[in-house]
Amino acid sequence: MDASIASQNLSSDPHAFLRSQPKPSKSFVTVETSLCDYYSGCFIENIAIRPSPEGVQKFLKSSGIRPINNVVDITNFVLLEQGQPLHAFDADRIKGSLCVRTAREGERLKTLDGIERTFPSEAVVVADEEKVLSLAGIMGGEESGISARTSKIFIECAHFDADNIRIVSQKTNLSSDSSYRFERFVDKTRAPSALVRAIELLRETCPNLKITFFTESGSCAVLTRTVRVRLEKIRCLIGFEVEEKTFCDALEALGFRLKTVESGVWEVAVPSFRPDVTLEADFAEEFIRFFGTDRIPSNVPGGIACELTDAPEYTLRLKHAEILSNAGFYECYTDSLSPRAWYDDFLPKEQVSALTLEKPLSEEHACLRFSLIPGLLNALSENRNRGNRTERLFETGRIFKVNAQGQLCECFATAFVVCPLRERTWKACEDFDFYRTQALIKSLIAAGGQMPSAVLSTEKEVSPLWQDGYGGTVGRWEQRGFEANLGYLNLNFTQRWFKEEAVLAAECFWLPERIRIPSSKSFQPYAETPTVTKDLALWVPKETVCETVRQTLVKLLKKLTKHPVEVRDVCVFDVFEDLKNDRKSFAFTLTFGASTGTLKDEQVRPIFEGLQQQIEKQGAYRVRDGS
Repeated sequence: MDASIASQNLSSDPHAFLRSQPKPSKSFVTVETSLCDYYSGCFIENIAIRPSPEGVQKFLKSSGIRPINNVVDITNFVLLEQGQPLHAFDADRIKGSLCVRTAREGERLKTLDGIERTFPSEAVVVADEEKVLSLAGIMGGEESGISARTSKIFIECAHFDADNIRIVSQKTNLSSDSSYRFERFVDKTRAPSALVRAIELLRETCPNLKITFFTESGSCAVLTRTVRVRLEKIRCLIGFEVEEKTFCDALEALGFRLKTVESGVWEVAVPSFRPDVTLEADFAEEFIRFFGTDRIPSNVPGGIACELTDAPEYTLRLKHAEILSNAGFYECYTDSLSPRAWYDDFLPKEQVSALTLEKPLSEEHACLRFSLIPGLLNALSENRNRGNRTERLFETGRIFKVNAQGQLCECFATAFVVCPLRERTWKACEDFDFYRTQALIKSLIAAGGQMPSAVLSTEKEVSPLWQDGYGGTVGRWEQRGFEANLGYLNLNFTQRWFKEEAVLAAECFWLPERIRIPSSKSFQPYAETPTVTKDLALWVPKETVCETVRQTLVKLLKKLTKHPVEVRDVCVFDVFEDLKNDRKSFAFTLTFGASTGTLKDEQVRPIFEGLQQQIEKQGAYRVRDGS
């Protein structure tokens, strides 16, 4: 029997048919829990237990279900055909009336799989006046099951809470075809149809069956959901034009009902069996499914693509890799998650807590890395343990810092470590000392658009990662957007990897939005007329970046110069720190030229004096007059 053909035998109004049946003389079913919002069933007599029709058996076998007898097979058949679980009780085993309620403490039941189970307190059960008959929505009891002697049955058709079925199924370690459906979605509006369908199929093997009564509790009706759908939005989502009629016809064919609000806008009533459709995007998906992906018109996309070379971080990564590779370093990549044990003794507890994942996959991946250096040390140690004579490693990548407010900030970082081998080799690397490290870190800083100080400060507070008195720092990432540290690593920290060696390392990092890649210089032809140069020295706050001052001078000069005078170059040639007054000085050479004729000093002097006046007027910097 083909399911689609058999389903055509359903009554035109199954609910009306059921309500026309006799009612029980007294209440037969009482529902005492809100976890069952609809319960119905038919008490049927003159049942003969025999094999199912051949068509039903073939349908069940093709679905992987073993046929048992006509009553059990028909409940399984309707479950597969209509998605509504049913359960049949042997009516002679029911004592008195039925009650749908939650389980009481210590209640037990031997289910149809032959296992005796104790139910959790939240489990919903169907019980008579003496005992529990079934675990509602999951599995019936063995004692009230259908047997060869059964002549009367009560077929249950109900709707239970999906979350409750899922929880109880997990706690009892019991799953069935019924619980599988209830856990996901069962359209309770189809419950009457499923019950009538089962009765019609039973009549094929039991032509003399008699419906003694029909009972019902709760309502199988659901509120109709509506979604406002705009054709303009649908066109935007699917990426091509579609006519109103084509779109409406497709939705109506899928069971949706449309009410026009205005041209191109509808209130769409969603069928009860489609709980997955809630958004406009869902209707776009439904339309495409009906329309066919093979009918979507081709359209070659156009526009300007963003290249990696447009990203400052990518460019800086390449520059740093080139600088360090030329210095004899090997690049490696380490995990962005680290063991918490690496940081517990060297970072404040608040920072460690901020870096620790709430639910780490393992102890080895418990924290976000706050530095690239621990990973590099681990990689260097692993290489040596496997016979790879590696001395120098570097890495570029993202790290995570904790600001003063306790918030995590993601930074771009480059770090390198140097740990010379104690063994003599035929081709030993040139010794790498603190001064070479300082020169290298300055090159990395300059590549990121920053002007490093002439001497890295050892007076500032440095991370406990560095050996006290042997580490230096420049910049403060929270104020300037970048910071660099270098020196010898804390010996207590490196003990977990290297017992005797002192490790030299450096790390610089930027907030991604503060990376400024210097523009590459290209050849410019020599001026045909002489240029005029002026030197200008300024006192600036200690934390001021040189490039910021230079750009300020360029902007002021552009406003002050007029044809034929041109500003050819603004270049820094000296940096001086006044530690006593906590300030520093930048000295610049200003180069002027003329677009026509020979430039004279008299033409440049008023521009230069006006520049000094503008600087003094702004007040951010002060012209250095030798004091």
